[in-house]
Amino acid sequence: MNKLLSLIFLVLFLQVAQAQNSSIKDAIGFRAIMVDYRGPYDGNFDNFQNYKTGFEVFYSRTISPNLNLSVPLRAGVARFSESLENSSFIGMDVQLQYAFNRINKPVTPYIFLGIGGLKDVPGDFRAEIPFGGGLDIRLHEKYF
Repeated sequence: MNKLLSLIFLVLFLQVAQAQNSSIKDAIGFRAIMVDYRGPYDGNFDNFQNYKTGFEVFYSRTISPNLNLSVPLRAGVARFSESLENSSFIGMDVQLQYAFNRINKPVTPYIFLGIGGLKDVPGDFRAEIPFGGGLDIRLHEKYF
């Protein structure tokens, strides 16, 4: 249970988040990410040496004041399954993001759920069900 809570807090507080002004329907963005593809195999979600870095470029569309549709394209380096070697990967998802109390707040928490795929280079294709949360931090009226 402690490992699951550690993972939830990591996702909530370490992710660089994105959002958009509700009057602007479309957004594109970029963020750094941390990934751990070994945790599901060995159960060590709190072993931060397994976390590797990557980057995402995304398109986001506002569906309603609190709901976004997001399509992130990401690339990075990760360790898969039992391997001790790092592999490059590329992936793409379709996600729904629900933002809590978004209007005129400096920080807005959100949750997301989606479906996607990932391919390690060279190697296997993996289907994914991404879920988690993050924080939108307002930098300017139109920028998060």
